[in-house]
Amino acid sequence: MSHRATTPLLAAALAAATPLGCAVDVSDAAVLDGEGARARLAEAPLEGSAGGADAAERACGIVLRRVARPAGPTGGYETSCGASQCNYVWAGTLDVAEAQLAAGATPHVLYQTSMGERAWYQVDAVETSGAGAGFRRFSFRIDEHTPSPGMSFSSLNRTHIELVPFVRDADGNRWFDHNRNPSPFDNYLLVVDNGWAVQDDPSVCPAPAVPDWMGNVVARISRDSSHPCNGGTPLVDTVTYSTWARQRATVSNLCFEVWEPGLTDWQNPDQWRLLDVRAHYRFEPNDPWQWQWLGAVDHLGNNARYALDLGGVDPFANATCAAASSETVPTETLSQPGGDLARARMELYFTVNGAELRPSAATSWQVLFEEYASALPAGPCP
Repeated sequence: MSHRATTPLLAAALAAATPLGCAVDVSDAAVLDGEGARARLAEAPLEGSAGGADAAERACGIVLRRVARPAGPTGGYETSCGASQCNYVWAGTLDVAEAQLAAGATPHVLYQTSMGERAWYQVDAVETSGAGAGFRRFSFRIDEHTPSPGMSFSSLNRTHIELVPFVRDADGNRWFDHNRNPSPFDNYLLVVDNGWAVQDDPSVCPAPAVPDWMGNVVARISRDSSHPCNGGTPLVDTVTYSTWARQRATVSNLCFEVWEPGLTDWQNPDQWRLLDVRAHYRFEPNDPWQWQWLGAVDHLGNNARYALDLGGVDPFANATCAAASSETVPTETLSQPGGDLARARMELYFTVNGAELRPSAATSWQVLFEEYASALPAGPCP
């Protein structure tokens, strides 16, 4: 079967992807089990089922952190009770790489108990807090079709729960967490010997480390396209992106360097995954920050070098309605003999694995985008 990747993490996993021996969700129209049920009925794996391919995810795109029975309010373990019986609750957390979520992936958990017909069920995960850099954390609960406090001691001890988190990507493919279980046929198993729990292992898919150093921020706006960063001017606090740059420049980058021993001082094929590099920007002081990932340009000595193309965040964007976002950002007018200029002011800073790179503490760089007012649309774009 074919596998279609939609994010860098999924692309990296694709070469080693293996058809899974774990359960797969039937479809978005899966039958609900009873009134108000949260678990959706699922089937055993069928290659090509549910409109997509299934594969093992081993590049830290999704990883189970922990799952266990939470304590009850008056002792013992928490239960969830319906009309006919109560069931033990299992609660857990998992981390999903932000690259997956940005590309439209959604996290879920499949599980099966050894009781009865041994059907498989799916529950959805809900975002919570606590993830490290590059990840977002999700929580989930399993409280249907699970062991009951009314079971005998021997029956309970013979019961096991098999589960596996997965992300469904925008193309319908399912990528199952095999970052702890290398075999495509091994899922997480909750049994009496491990207390029906999986504990967090910090060595599995750790959050990327904060780099030892980052800096040397330069602006290179030039018609010379020989290099995206070499020959740039140190960026102190403000840089202007003018009509000339918009029309004539072949390079319009802000560049900076990152050093992390053992990571940036060699041609590390995993650098893109271990360094989460972003540019954060906004046009209004009280607006939420927008951001985008930055890719590495090259290496300079032991440092990795990254670049932001100012043309890619230019609110005037050739001053055409098709491309311009100038109607959505505040501008000021500068009077001058050659014609009034419209100016948009953008605040900017960078992060690497969550650590901030700014001109000084609690400040940001200023990028001034300028265009002749006469070149802009006279009114709001349709």
